[in-house]
Amino acid sequence: MRTLRLLADWLERMPDVDIEDLPILELDRESRSHALAVNVATLAALSRVNRTEWIHFIKEHGFPIELRPRDASRDVLGKLLKFLEEEPSAIEYLRNRVQHSTGTSPEVTRALRALLSYRG
Repeated sequence: MRTLRLLADWLERMPDVDIEDLPILELDRESRSHALAVNVATLAALSRVNRTEWIHFIKEHGFPIELRPRDASRDVLGKLLKFLEEEPSAIEYLRNRVQHSTGTSPEVTRALRALLSYRG
């Protein structure tokens, strides 16, 4: 287990590259497909989190996301995902925070932990 943690730490310190471009990792198509399927299922679970929880999550972490009163839960999730896509430092912040979970619901924390660990 310690060796896996050291490998994970080493990979996290590497520059951002597509996993296919890493010379030491050659994942076959089935492994990538499985990882993608797990993350799509996680996204589907995240889409069921209610609007209030997402707003609490965004405020709790101080993300500058403009929300409208008419935004549905999936709209809020979409805005959050777009923000995270455009702000890599926010993803790193969340990776660190998810280790020491705060008041966010356990479902959101587990789902984010799974999504944030995916680098495919």
